[in-house]
Amino acid sequence: SFSLYNRVIEAEISLWEKNISNILCAKYKSFVPEGKGRLYLKKDFNSLLELDLAEEITMQQAIDRLRALTFKGYQNAYFLNKEGEKVFVEITLSPDK
Repeated sequence: SFSLYNRVIEAEISLWEKNISNILCAKYKSFVPEGKGRLYLKKDFNSLLELDLAEEITMQQAIDRLRALTFKGYQNAYFLNKEGEKVFVEITLSPDK
């Protein structure tokens, strides 16, 4: 998710640079979106963080989920140990060079 975050920031900066003068000069056209969007709240994200150690999924699904929840500087994915404490999990993938 960290690499995706960086790509989104780059796209936002590019859009800003291309459009800021038109915005400031009120030379833009607004439009109504073609369809309904979805609203995701922080509680929706938080519900994805706890890993169920009894859940049966493929290794690919497990890796994909951990990749999505691994974000530099944040502890996201976790499971509860026998004492009920959060144990945080992250994944690092390193291709063989």
